[in-house]
Amino acid sequence: MSDQTINGDPILFTFRSFSQSDGYEEKRLSPTFLLSLCPLKADVLPKIMNKNLTIDQCNELCKGTLMEHLGMKITVVEEGRVEATMPIDKRTVQPVGILHGGATIALAESVAGIGSYYLCSSEEHAVGMQLSVNHISSPRKGEVKAVAVILHQGKKSHIWQVEVFAADNKLVSVITVTNMIIKKKVS
Repeated sequence: MSDQTINGDPILFTFRSFSQSDGYEEKRLSPTFLLSLCPLKADVLPKIMNKNLTIDQCNELCKGTLMEHLGMKITVVEEGRVEATMPIDKRTVQPVGILHGGATIALAESVAGIGSYYLCSSEEHAVGMQLSVNHISSPRKGEVKAVAVILHQGKKSHIWQVEVFAADNKLVSVITVTNMIIKKKVS
């Protein structure tokens, strides 16, 4: 383990990522970042929890994450509801050309996670705990839209119903996402 730190946390490991616009970039991960386990960058969380982010800012902060890689775009963030779109393209389809269920699940977990962080206090964070998925149809082109609505907002868990629709409004999947709400540890 390195003796270097990020904001006082030891760096656990370093890796290199590549983007066409920036080339290779070195990334360093600390325990604080790993504990967040959010589809968003760590500096997004306080802003979402303070409800100060615009949709454009939220999408900007998703750069370099799975959400950006799969082409997800957040379109609505409000208390108890989050919406996002994802293209059906070479990044999100199975070899036979239909939308990959894993991409759909990533979309659902992302919108539910953003929704839970929006509802958390600054002393809390959310982690995915369980998903229940029903795939109903298999679109081949266009984009899908996820609509997440909170079903249960407890002190220790949030349950989200996420419906994913094709461009023609045909139901693609229904996903229930359970997020565990954890108090942040005081160092």
